[in-house]
Amino acid sequence: MDTTKYKEPFVKVTDDLHELMRKNYNGESVNISTIQDGIKMSYYLPETSEDEAASKARVLVVFNVFHDKTGTFKGYFLERETDIERRYASLQADIKSVISKHCVPKSFPPKSTGVNVFDEVLKRLEQTMCTEVIYQKIDYGMNFKGLYRDTRFDFNVYVGADGQLKRKAKKRNCVWNKPCEPPVALKAAVDEVIQWVKGVEANGGRKAAIGPVSFVAQMAELELKS
Repeated sequence: MDTTKYKEPFVKVTDDLHELMRKNYNGESVNISTIQDGIKMSYYLPETSEDEAASKARVLVVFNVFHDKTGTFKGYFLERETDIERRYASLQADIKSVISKHCVPKSFPPKSTGVNVFDEVLKRLEQTMCTEVIYQKIDYGMNFKGLYRDTRFDFNVYVGADGQLKRKAKKRNCVWNKPCEPPVALKAAVDEVIQWVKGVEANGGRKAAIGPVSFVAQMAELELKS
């Protein structure tokens, strides 16, 4: 496949994923092809079964890697996710580990704030076991899409020109896009993050915060104390 039409950061993501499949899982590359807004990567992996006959079989693993209009990496989708996770329990975590080096949103907020609402929302989505999560920068915010317990979600998180959440009640920081009705539990989880970040910003940002400086870390601390 000709990679010259892709931007270098996106190519680095695909190169690292290719190395992961080849070295960590003894994967045999079957096909790497162009799809709309990304590429499809296919590999044959050795079967993980202890049965001698089954262990000689191979499993097809396919994932799609997407980029936005600027050519920047924005997400991936693992086909037959449930079956693949059953066979290779650590694969999803390994893929996310590789991608995390390339995809942390860095455009917002300014350093003076010290807490990144988009990063906190992303961590909360991961904590609530959302899958197929894709996000991309929009004007004054970030769009998040994915799957929560078989229900699609699509919402935007907006900030002001200073990179901080808007504190006035009439100004909505999180807008759920139609026709995807937000799952009640997920909406509540995202709203919790928004309110937590607002509180940190109102009290001077990360440097002035007492205790955990991450919503997810704060929840973990509360669980340990309970």
